[in-house]
Amino acid sequence: MTSSRSPRIGGRTGDLLWLLSPSILVALVILFFPFRFAFELDADEGVDLLKSVLVAQGSRLYTDVWSDQPPLFTYLIAAIFRLLGVKLNVVRLMVLMFSCALFWAVVQYLRAFWGAWHAALGGVILILLPFYLRLSVSVMFGLPSISLAMLAVLAICYWHKEDRKLWLVLSGLALAASLMTKLFTGLLAPLLLAGLIIQEWHGFRKTGSWRGLLTPAAIWTFAFATCALLIGLVLISPDGPAQLLVNHWRAQSVEFPNPETIAGFLGESVPASLLGVIGGLYVIRMRRWTGLYMVAWALVGFLILSQTTPVWYHHQLLVTVPTSVLAAVALGELVVAIRGRFRSRPDPSPPGALRLVTAVLIPFLVASILNGSVNDLDYRLPNFVRPHENRRERQVQNLLAVMRKYADATTILVTDRPMLAVRLGKPVPPELAALTGKRLLTGELSEDEIISTIVKYQPEQIALARFELAQVDAYLRQHYRLVHEVTDHRLYLRSDLKVDR
Repeated sequence: MTSSRSPRIGGRTGDLLWLLSPSILVALVILFFPFRFAFELDADEGVDLLKSVLVAQGSRLYTDVWSDQPPLFTYLIAAIFRLLGVKLNVVRLMVLMFSCALFWAVVQYLRAFWGAWHAALGGVILILLPFYLRLSVSVMFGLPSISLAMLAVLAICYWHKEDRKLWLVLSGLALAASLMTKLFTGLLAPLLLAGLIIQEWHGFRKTGSWRGLLTPAAIWTFAFATCALLIGLVLISPDGPAQLLVNHWRAQSVEFPNPETIAGFLGESVPASLLGVIGGLYVIRMRRWTGLYMVAWALVGFLILSQTTPVWYHHQLLVTVPTSVLAAVALGELVVAIRGRFRSRPDPSPPGALRLVTAVLIPFLVASILNGSVNDLDYRLPNFVRPHENRRERQVQNLLAVMRKYADATTILVTDRPMLAVRLGKPVPPELAALTGKRLLTGELSEDEIISTIVKYQPEQIALARFELAQVDAYLRQHYRLVHEVTDHRLYLRSDLKVDR
C-alpha cells in the first residue's frame, strides 16, 4: 500500500506553520462559539461529568457507578478534578485539545500523502462539519475516541511510507486508547490489520515467508492488545464487561421514541459526502492506496451505524471525519488541476468528469456550511457576552437557582439531569449517576429501583427535568414537598427538611 505523494511546500518554517494550524480551530472556538456560557451542550455532558466527579471522590467505576462506556475518558476527567477541582470549562478545553489533535492528524495525513492544498481544504471541511464545533467542546466520549483513532491511522500510513516499526507500535497504542475511550472505533482494528497484511502480500508471493507476511501485523497487534489489556485490567472491575456490552445489546431490540438514523443525520452533509465519493474514486484511479483506509472507515462506519440503535447526532463523526478527508482529496485535486492549467503544466490527475462534478458540488457544500456550522457561531468578538437564552435554558437556570436556596441544607440529591448536581456541587447516589434514557428504556434501571435508592439515601432534594417517571412522581408527592414546577421541571424537598429562607 505504498503511495506516491504530492511534493510538499516549505522547509522548517512551513513545518512550523502546519504544526500550529490547529490554533485556527482554537481561535474559532474560543472567540466565536459560546461554550463558556452554556449550562450544558448535551445531556450526556452531565452524565459523563457526574461519573467522573464520583470517581474523583473515591467511587469505583462499574462497581459503585454504573457505566456503559469504557473507562479511560472518565478517569482522565477525574484526574483533572482531583488536581484542579470540578471546573467544567477546563474539561471542555481538554476536549478541545483532542479536537486539535484530530484536526492536526487530518491535515498532516493530507499534506504528507496528497499535498498542501488538500491539507488546507481538509482542515476547513473538518471544522465545518455539522456539529463539529459543538462536539469540540462537549464533554462526551465520541470525539476524543475518533481523534485517537485518526492518530492510529496516520501512524499506520507513515509505516507504509517509511517502514519503521515504531509507527506500528504508536498506531496500536493509539487505537487501544481510542477503544478504551469509546468502543465504536474498534471497527478500525480489522481494517488496519488487513492493510498491513496486504502491504506484505507481494513480498510473500515472492519469498513464501510467513514471518515477513505476519511480522508487521503481529507487532501492531501486540502493542494494541497489551495497551488495551493493561487499561482494562487496571480500570475495569469484574462488573464492567457486562455493563459495557449488555446494555448496548439490549438497546438493539428496544423501540426508542422518535428514532433517528445515520442516513438522516448524514442528510445534513450530503455535498461533503458526495465529494467524499469522488475523493474515493481519486484514491483508486491515482493508486494512493493509503486513502483506502479512509474509504473503508467511512463505509464500515456507515454500515455499522445503520444497524445500530439508537443513533445520536454525535455518532455521525464516525462517518463524516473520514469522508471529510476524501472530500478534501477531491477539492485539492481540482485546485491542483486549475493551478496546473494556469502554469501550463501537464495534468497527471484523472481528467474531465470528476473535476466537473467536484466543481458543481462546491456551491452546495458552501450552502450547507452556511446553513449549518456557521449558524452555531456568535460573532460578538471576543465572545464575552452571554448569548440570548432560549426558553428551556431559562427554565433549567431557574430550577438551579431554586436548588441553590436549599444547598446548605442538602448533603445528597437525586436528579435525572446530572448537570444540575455538577453545577450545585452536591453528590448523588452512585447507582443513579448515569440516569439515562437508554438505561430506562432497556429495563436496566426501573422506577422501582429509583424509588428504592431514594428510600435508601433519603436525599434532601430531588430534581426531575428530563423523563416521565410516573411511579417516582407519585412516591415523591406522598413523601416530599413540591416546591418548584415549570412545565416538566420539578423540584421536591424532603418533607421533614427545615430550611431558613
